[in-house]
Amino acid sequence: MSVSDLREWLACAEEPRPWVVETSGSSGRPKRVVLSRAAVLASVAATEARLGAAGPWVLRLPESYVAG
Repeated sequence: MSVSDLREWLACAEEPRPWVVETSGSSGRPKRVVLSRAAVLASVAATEARLGAAGPWVLRLPESYVAG
């Protein structure tokens, strides 16, 4: 999913189709996970609360991974 696709997905007026991503496989084989827009936004809010909103951040994992 491109950044522009992600922005469109997040801004969709109706609940968009879930986002299917793969886990890193840290506890075994990678698995596919279905994420709702609400789950993605909750993850963004939790990350922002932990790291703070200001400043440049570097994502060292593919954005398609659950931790990304």
